[in-house]
Amino acid sequence: MTELLTSLIAWTVANTIYAIPPQPPVLAYQSDTFFAEELCSPRAARSNVHCAFRAYYRDGTGTITLHENYVDAQDDPRARALLVHEIVHYLQDDSGNWGEKTCQSWIEREREALRLQHLYLVKQTGNYHLYLPSPSASQCPQNLSGKG
Repeated sequence: MTELLTSLIAWTVANTIYAIPPQPPVLAYQSDTFFAEELCSPRAARSNVHCAFRAYYRDGTGTITLHENYVDAQDDPRARALLVHEIVHYLQDDSGNWGEKTCQSWIEREREALRLQHLYLVKQTGNYHLYLPSPSASQCPQNLSGKG
């Protein structure tokens, strides 16, 4: 996975304004339960409601967490694209260029990560008709410092 991570970081850096980080992020793998408890509502975790999250990067940790099903992402372009998305968040955090975390900055960061994830998938699969979601203010995390 180290070789894959290195190549995906290089690809992401080549397609963004970010510099190669001094060290790569740590990769951790977790179960459905972890994602439900950390990223979905506590009620979802208790009731086994499906939690759609399969990866995330928490600012300041240096760790990208992937669902345990993605331990071998080498042969799965969607898993690699998901990793590219989280690498973008890691590079955003590492750059220190984003300032205060607001709903608007979250939307901008998410759009950038989604754009790179989509670009990677298109280049890997040749499918130009992939759906690209658009984040909105209604999706902003609750723990942000401001709304602007």
